[in-house]
Amino acid sequence: MNGFSKDEAARLLELLTEELELFTQFRDLTANQMELIAADEIDALNASLDQKEQIIEKIKGLHQESEVLMQSYVLYSANEEGISNEIDALAERRREMMELCAKLSEGVLSEAQGKSMGYTGKIDEISRNRKGVGAYIQDVENKPEMFDKMR
Repeated sequence: MNGFSKDEAARLLELLTEELELFTQFRDLTANQMELIAADEIDALNASLDQKEQIIEKIKGLHQESEVLMQSYVLYSANEEGISNEIDALAERRREMMELCAKLSEGVLSEAQGKSMGYTGKIDEISRNRKGVGAYIQDVENKPEMFDKMR
């Protein structure tokens, strides 16, 4: 490729803008997931995770096209002057948003793991109590004479 055309620049700007919008939606969903986890809204959390998966698929599709154009842009900008600062600014904002989304996602995962461990602890406690009650019931059932004396 001999250069980076205005059409390619316009398309790259369009793709970067779309990606940034999708990352913003991803960020908002991720932030909301913390609240859903805290409120034990499992169904809403699952729906939110499904929405995030759809956003990820859209980002992947856009990124396939934008990456090719970005490579061309980088090659061209290394050899030419006057390349739009807008592309650089959007690419930087996209990178920052990706990092923020990754940090938020780590927080959601950590929060979910904490909740899961809490639930596991509660389930273990219930199981131990149930076993204790079960052992007591078995002892009582094996001693019918105790009931005979009560009559």
